[in-house]
This record gives sequence, structure tokens and C-alpha cells, in this order.
Amino acid sequence: MWLYTHRWYTNMGILSETAIKAIKWDGKDQRIAVGDGLYLQSQRSSKTWIIRKRHHGKTVMTTLGKL
Repeated sequence: MWLYTHRWYTNMGILSETAIKAIKWDGKDQRIAVGDGLYLQSQRSSKTWIIRKRHHGKTVMTTLGKL
């Protein structure tokens, strides 16, 4: 099946629910890369899923939702 051998599937990192809950705000915002443009952004008040990609030479970030 192509899904298991496709590049984006094999390069995805593993970020479990326990690991996400353990991420704490350390006085500054941070982005944790999960893989292929998917990030978990940790801020003082929330954690947000973000997709970061390039479109016509510019970086575009799309927010998926808060945890």
C-alpha cells in the first residue's frame, strides 16, 4: 500500500498525548516540529497546532486549532 511508503508518512514524528501534556511554557513561546510542516506552538495561555508551508516564496502559517 502506498500510504506506508510515502515520504510524508514515514517522516512524521511521534508526539503522544502524554508528551504534549508535559510541554510547559518556559517564559517564551516555542514551536515543536512534528514533521512535514506540522508544529505544536506552546504559548503562555494555550497550545496550538500550526501548519507552516511556502507559497510563492513566502512562508504561510495556518492555524488548525487549540488544545
